[in-house]
Amino acid sequence: FISYLSLGKPTSLKLPLLLLMFHFPFHICDLLKDGGVLAVSEITWLGRERPQDLTDHWNSEYPEIGLASEKIAILEQQGFKMLGYFPLDRTCWMEEYYIAMQARFDDFLWSHPTQDAQDLVSGEQAEIALYERNSDHISYGFYIAQRAD
Repeated sequence: FISYLSLGKPTSLKLPLLLLMFHFPFHICDLLKDGGVLAVSEITWLGRERPQDLTDHWNSEYPEIGLASEKIAILEQQGFKMLGYFPLDRTCWMEEYYIAMQARFDDFLWSHPTQDAQDLVSGEQAEIALYERNSDHISYGFYIAQRAD
């Protein structure tokens, strides 16, 4: 999963950056100019209570998953002031991600007639079914924060 920086103005970054994960191995704040704004999306639990199979799946696939409060604490520890947060709506996941991906499965399998390709598609189908059953418990959170100087 890839998240992008929102630049606000073309000179708000000291250098180009593409974030690959939320738990940065460095202080991301140091890469933004004074007052620079970070906009990042991250898979987020919507509450503490959720089905065990959902927890097991995401703890295996992406152990960095956490509650919004945990993600906000990370940003604050990195030197940011929170400007906003919201979870993406279920339709964003289904229509813009999962359904779009499903529409390409047949072409993908036709172009890659291997067991590995079939296993990959099967895994994605299982994740989609898991999400459809549990969409009240998980989403992508969209976090907007400003460098606090």
